[in-house]
Amino acid sequence: MSVFILVGSFIGETKLLDRLCFPAFLLSAIIYGVLTLLCGGINLSVRVYGSSLFLLIPTAILGCLLLMKFSSIIDKTFIGIVLQKIGIHSLSIFSLHIPVLGFWQHLLSSVPFVMHSPYIIGVLIVSLTIVVMYPIAVIWDKLYKKLMLDLHISNRH
Repeated sequence: MSVFILVGSFIGETKLLDRLCFPAFLLSAIIYGVLTLLCGGINLSVRVYGSSLFLLIPTAILGCLLLMKFSSIIDKTFIGIVLQKIGIHSLSIFSLHIPVLGFWQHLLSSVPFVMHSPYIIGVLIVSLTIVVMYPIAVIWDKLYKKLMLDLHISNRH
């Protein structure tokens, strides 16, 4: 994994993201798509490295580079601002989302209309979960901060 740290340092030092023009971004996206098809599934957290370590490294690096560039492109847009607001509460959403996610999975599995794509169902479930969890996470975070403040004040006395 130190390869990724070295490449990340190189990207930061050379300001590669700032210099990545749109044609290079598109070409990188095409190459990433081909590499993803060749490499297969990757999940480093559970030691799934795809079909080859030699494909994993450029695939992962290009994927990260594209994601970082895409994030910088949408940073000041409406979508970017919404994602930032959700991101502020991401730990609370992550900590509390399992029951809501299960509810949506159960509900959508019993709906009579048929969706053939598991990707569409997945995006729908995640979207509905975030819509429900965001206000819960905001309230949770406010209560947590108030509790910590009250504890801090009571410890001073």
